[in-house]
Amino acid sequence: MLTYAMFPQVAPKFFASRHEGPRNLGRDPATGASETKTPQGHPGKISGPVTYTVTLSGQQHKVTVAPYQQG
Repeated sequence: MLTYAMFPQVAPKFFASRHEGPRNLGRDPATGASETKTPQGHPGKISGPVTYTVTLSGQQHKVTVAPYQQG
């Protein structure tokens, strides 16, 4: 509701396509070109869960994220 209240012209289109995921990740804002470089040692596209250790206020927390799987 907050997104719609703040952006009434953009929100309906965003909500209609957000299940497709981000569209502009890895794009250079100046040229619009896609960034295709993969960091050394990285396998490329992430296909499974990835676990990070996040430190917040001196406490460590394990956070696992996974790609969205429509089903």
